Amino acid sequence: MNPIKVLPVYSKLAQSVPIENIPTECSLREHQVKTFNAIRDPDIDVIFNAAMTGDGKSLAAYLPALVDNQPILAMYPTNELIRDQLKQIVSYCNRFSCKIEPEYMFSEKLYELRAQLEMNRQAQVISFLARKHEILLTNPDIFNLIANFEYMREYENPDILLQTVIGAYNIFLFDEFHLYDVSQVVSVLTTMQYIIQQTRDTRDRKKFVFLSATPNPLLLECLKKSKLQYEVIKGNYLFENVDQQSWNQISQPFTLHFHEVDRQTGATEAWVQSHFWEIADWFSDGSGSRAAIIVNSVATAKRIVGFFEERQAAGDFPYSIGEITGVTGKPQREVARQKQLVVGTSAIEVGIDFAINYLIFEALDVGSWIQRLGRLGRHKGEEQEGKSITFTNFVAHSLLPKYVVERIKNTNLLTSQIDKVSLINRIRNNEKEKRIFSPVNDFQNYHQAWGWLHPAHVINMLGHPRLRDNYAPLREQLMETYNDVFKKVNIAKMVKVYYKIKQNKPEVVETAVTRFRGETPFTCGILDEDDGEIKPYDLLWVLRNAETEWISKHEFMEVVIGKKKQPHQYKYVDVYLRLRSYRPEPERLLLRYNKAILNDFNEDDYRYIKVLSGFQIEGDFQDLAKINQKLKRKKLLCLIRREHANELKSILRLPPLFSTFPLIDAEGQPLSVTFSKDALLLHSLPRIRQRRN
Repeated sequence: MNPIKVLPVYSKLAQSVPIENIPTECSLREHQVKTFNAIRDPDIDVIFNAAMTGDGKSLAAYLPALVDNQPILAMYPTNELIRDQLKQIVSYCNRFSCKIEPEYMFSEKLYELRAQLEMNRQAQVISFLARKHEILLTNPDIFNLIANFEYMREYENPDILLQTVIGAYNIFLFDEFHLYDVSQVVSVLTTMQYIIQQTRDTRDRKKFVFLSATPNPLLLECLKKSKLQYEVIKGNYLFENVDQQSWNQISQPFTLHFHEVDRQTGATEAWVQSHFWEIADWFSDGSGSRAAIIVNSVATAKRIVGFFEERQAAGDFPYSIGEITGVTGKPQREVARQKQLVVGTSAIEVGIDFAINYLIFEALDVGSWIQRLGRLGRHKGEEQEGKSITFTNFVAHSLLPKYVVERIKNTNLLTSQIDKVSLINRIRNNEKEKRIFSPVNDFQNYHQAWGWLHPAHVINMLGHPRLRDNYAPLREQLMETYNDVFKKVNIAKMVKVYYKIKQNKPEVVETAVTRFRGETPFTCGILDEDDGEIKPYDLLWVLRNAETEWISKHEFMEVVIGKKKQPHQYKYVDVYLRLRSYRPEPERLLLRYNKAILNDFNEDDYRYIKVLSGFQIEGDFQDLAKINQKLKRKKLLCLIRREHANELKSILRLPPLFSTFPLIDAEGQPLSVTFSKDALLLHSLPRIRQRRN
């Protein structure tokens, strides 16, 4: 297949900048000034900046803090991105001669600060940070816990921490919002309504800002129903023949190659191995090139790193190699980012800003394809060992399944030259005849099936005996607003349903409301001998992908304390393991339930969410009997189906990373099971809830 030349992208500069205290060397783009003006506008509640990747959306959002001292609480989807953005904001503060001291918080950081500040609880640390730092970065998980009245003790008013945060910040910023699933959008929407409604008639009226190249359609639809005022701001772009005085280049031109790669395990590394000399030659021109290989699985990344290390040892690849995956420790990530070749997974695709001019990437779906391609061409070059390096050429190799390559051939995508906006629009096109990637289920029915739990939880909490008098008017206003947003649902009536669910199946409320993301059913603390790090992780993933050894909680905690780590975050994991090495191929794993399901379940049992214990792991794993002794006592929110896991994924077009597990019952009958928030998402589908004929 012939390569495509993708044109450079230029963003329109603002013709006039009615903003004080802007550094003379800082040329603001048109969308940045529009965003700043919208945040200042008292009639606008919500702002979406939908500028392209690399066009300075972050600076647009932080301008009010840099020039107006507006405090900002910012939410980022990964801790790696939080660290990356903190460095960026510090550089903003230096450029603007701003005395703001930004800080970040996520779970590990909160535990560290608890020890340093000699505080007993997370709530105390969060309050301390909110009062001290005008810019505070966190993840949506912590913000969601705060917004849903968590972290407080029974004898305290439930709203204390939330009101502290609302009082400390005027702008609530969400970056990479296109990555949020429907349950997370509903969660943010519920909190946003609560905060804006509460502060609407005060001097400190709050604003919500979303940064995403693709505004979420569900959120836009709900905002229209809620009567909140919002504005969507887009970038203004040209691709050639530009006036350099009025346009600023934000993306370099590059050549894009499409390659057909089988879906079978090992196909991607086989492609890399067969193209090794082409990759090695790319570095040999002496121009200081840097490259990234982004793949779908940790196991694939590790095998590719191992291959390049073998060629390095043989003298065929005299270039530095780094690895960044979900199991890579923080020190190793920092080192890896400086290497000439970085191999990684989705851990490096989400907003991380580093300079490369050569990219090889797999893609799970249209979203990951666009996200990963966006890593290329963001910089003309970089500083290397004190020298300024300018890249001379940019190339991307997209490794795709056969059906995707065939669809590309059959569409009008294969022109010799295309601009980046048109390329992304054609890849994203969802018309049946022009679709490139197969569509995946977006669970839009969750909004009606389970989404009402979020506002019902807020209304219920505001009726707390110590809060109901102060919040009575707000509760009435919110119920009216939530009724507008959640059409066909009477929130006042659903609060009673919510209360029954909370009494009978509290796991549903905990999973749907307070847990922002789906979580693994079984967790482990691992002592990783591969990199020397201690980390909590998904037990099922670890067993499939690594050789492990059982260790006691006491032994594990001794190592944690000996390395001066905080033990709090490891107290509640299910088991403790020493990770000896990573497997070359993932091991097959099943879950087993200790009762006969097919004989005991009736038709309705397959349609309803349940809370069950008795799940164990089936497979050839060391110390499995000890592990299962711990796991089988754990109560889990789940949905069991008669369809096999792969069949269910195929029939319902479930997302590639959706966690449905193969299951066998006590009689060896094959089924499937889905846990936690994924179970609620799956249950929201009409096909799951309807009776069979």
